[in-house]
Amino acid sequence: ALEGVYFDIAFLGANGLSLECGATIPSLEEADTAAEVVRRARRVVLVVDHTKLGVVTHGRIADLCNIHLIITDSLADVTLLKAAQEFGVKVILT
Repeated sequence: ALEGVYFDIAFLGANGLSLECGATIPSLEEADTAAEVVRRARRVVLVVDHTKLGVVTHGRIADLCNIHLIITDSLADVTLLKAAQEFGVKVILT
């Protein structure tokens, strides 16, 4: 469905973000589509609130190494965010 389509920046949300499993969402079908968007994007921005950090749901959309920027709130777990930064991920707290 996305053959021949490319993105400069992909803004994505997720239901979970963990060091081990990356960004995940509950729907496997939607996860396949989101993962394809990630593969076709030059930059990937993940927008998640603090309740999503450390959570894993069914379908992976991106490993941390595929995410360029995480935007989250100031209640986020600093330990997970520092680990993400070690993968080269930039973090913005709102």
